[in-house]
Amino acid sequence: MKSFLTQCLAVALTALFASAAHSASSIPEDVLFSGSTAADTGRSDSGWCTIESGPSTFQNEKGKLRYIALGKLSYNAGDDYFMLSGHTRMKFKTATEGNVQFDFNGHVPKQDRVLTFSRYKETYSENSGHMKVTFRLHVRDCTVKVKAIYRD
Repeated sequence: MKSFLTQCLAVALTALFASAAHSASSIPEDVLFSGSTAADTGRSDSGWCTIESGPSTFQNEKGKLRYIALGKLSYNAGDDYFMLSGHTRMKFKTATEGNVQFDFNGHVPKQDRVLTFSRYKETYSENSGHMKVTFRLHVRDCTVKVKAIYRD
């Protein structure tokens, strides 16, 4: 019985800290930030993926949804190639993980426009208005690191 109560307490505290960490974002809501992303390339056994550097925007909406515009994201594995770019919606499952959905991108099927992300981290300086966002974006069997710097 004692072990069961300990496990219940651990689960409750984990859920509490995860939601508190996510909802405690100091980034102002409904402010459009402009900035840029850095380039990165990932490799897998079957191919590669890359994100190009370029302009980007970011918006925090009600703590559980972020909008981010990304430059060209490419995936190539032999004859299998596609490219994504533009505005995305980041929906969080935890404080650091979730899904990124790219808006319509021509012929790219929906299953390739909804990607997972992990290791999300954001830092914001209210005094300077600078913000840094980093996360891992998983494109099929390949991963790129997204690094972006913004200012309000």
